Amino acid sequence: MTVANHILYFTADVSPSQFELDDAAKIGRVAFRVGYIAARDAPEPCTAVAGRIPPNYKDVPVAKAVKGKSAAESKAEAEAKAEELRSKAEERAKQEAEEAEKKAAAEAAAAEAAKAELEGVGKPPGTYDKKATQKAEAKKDWK
Repeated sequence: MTVANHILYFTADVSPSQFELDDAAKIGRVAFRVGYIAARDAPEPCTAVAGRIPPNYKDVPVAKAVKGKSAAESKAEAEAKAEELRSKAEERAKQEAEEAEKKAAAEAAAAEAAKAELEGVGKPPGTYDKKATQKAEAKKDWK
């Protein structure tokens, strides 16, 4: 007796790994079985099998991924996407570091300009700010 659309997915261990779960999701609705335990029993009636197929299920058709790509293709695609994201993150970090360096250099230049202005450096000889001089003299008198 064969059950309509009953697909068995055989796992390597008692709990399916993430890879096995992802692979089974591409096939569709499956019933998980532990491969090494199923190998000792009589074959269970099913329409197709997938995963780590035991030898006693060799006559049953193998289920194909009906939802997109195979597990190997999906894994390769995921690794490529991860590498792309990693390289984008590195590039973004590099750009942020360059921007921080530029900002620090601009702030240092502005601080240097402010310091030079306070010291009167860069003014033509014989010119001065009368109010600034009066304030400076008032401060000297205060001390």
